[in-house]
Amino acid sequence: MKLSYKLVIAAFFFTVIGSFIWSANHYYSKYQHEKKRADEAVQNAKSATVITNNVLQSLQIVNTVLEATLAAGVTIYQRDGVIHNITFDDIWSKLNG
Repeated sequence: MKLSYKLVIAAFFFTVIGSFIWSANHYYSKYQHEKKRADEAVQNAKSATVITNNVLQSLQIVNTVLEATLAAGVTIYQRDGVIHNITFDDIWSKLNG
């Protein structure tokens, strides 16, 4: 075989090997980027779940307090030395005009 054929074949193989190396590096970089994005998405979802659970717990506490207040049925306050009994219906009617 002539030297020029050997050089062409060698150049072809170097090109193929170089293409494989470049392709592996390129797609591995994309894999790392996608993995990082997915990990961040999972972390954001966990944070959102924790926040949602905290909000739900706060709402449960507020509802419990409101139910206890409504169960009492009567609110007593003192103004000008006189004790006044106010039912929830009185408060509701004043709020709704």
